[in-house]
Amino acid sequence: MPGLIPEIREYVMGTDAGVSPGAYDFVVVADFADLDAFRVYRDHPAHRTVADDLIAPITAERAVVQHER
Repeated sequence: MPGLIPEIREYVMGTDAGVSPGAYDFVVVADFADLDAFRVYRDHPAHRTVADDLIAPITAERAVVQHER
C-alpha cells in the first residue's frame, strides 16, 4: 500500500503477540502527516479494494481507531 499511496508515512502490520486475552488477531498501523492525508488513504481506490474485497469477506470483527498526536 505505501508504494501506491504516497500519503502513508509509515505502515506496520502483524499478528497478535498473545500477551493479553481478548485481543484481536491482526493489526495494521498507518501513520500520516495529518487528517487530510489519512482521508486520501481512507478513500483511495487501492485501499478500498483491499479493505472491501479482500479483508471484509474474511473478517468476523473489526476495530478502527484514529488519533492525533
